[in-house]
Amino acid sequence: MTSITYDTDGLYKISLFDGQSKECLEGSLWHFVINNTSGYYQFQKPNCSEEIHNFYFTIEESKDDPQKLYFLLKPVDARHKSFDNKGYRLRLTSLEENQMQWDMNTNLDGKSFTIHLNFNKSNQ
Repeated sequence: MTSITYDTDGLYKISLFDGQSKECLEGSLWHFVINNTSGYYQFQKPNCSEEIHNFYFTIEESKDDPQKLYFLLKPVDARHKSFDNKGYRLRLTSLEENQMQWDMNTNLDGKSFTIHLNFNKSNQ
């Protein structure tokens, strides 16, 4: 994950995926195993956990608009068991050979607020 940006200018303290900080998520390495819809991510910065964060994912079309795709991410433990059966739904807004972007919509002070998660393909 190369960067996390917002649709509204300002400084925000956010946490995603059960409390992961923006500072640790930016620069993290993500690995997707397409043939079994699993993967993991790992932080690369000092002062961030060295733990591997496993997940399952699916990509689904919107029922209202087949042009809209959603990325459903479900965190799991090392044995691939769900912690609490909770997951995250993110809109897949861009998917190219070397780049991908997810959007997470939420509310901030009663107004719509979008978080953009930006990825670049790595050769690692």
